[in-house]
Amino acid sequence: MSLPLVLTASIFATEALNSIVALSGGLSQRLALPRRLNGMSTAEGYSHSLSGKLSIFFSEGAGTASFSLAKQLSEILSPVVFSLGYSLRLGNKEG
Repeated sequence: MSLPLVLTASIFATEALNSIVALSGGLSQRLALPRRLNGMSTAEGYSHSLSGKLSIFFSEGAGTASFSLAKQLSEILSPVVFSLGYSLRLGNKEG
């Protein structure tokens, strides 16, 4: 059995609006070759997908909250995915 070859390419941009708020957006595309089992392909042809993501970040002190919307653009009927995140910095590295 051999694993499929998967190639991805992404581009993202982030803009800090001020010392608290930042916006980020990006596109990712993925191309996968079919998986092979004993020299035989287990899937028909290649698979390709394109997805997009928009995020807004709020930073205050040691905490950062994020709100994101993502969608697979190559599949019209795919759902929009909403995600929330929070990170907390516990300390600073002394250099």
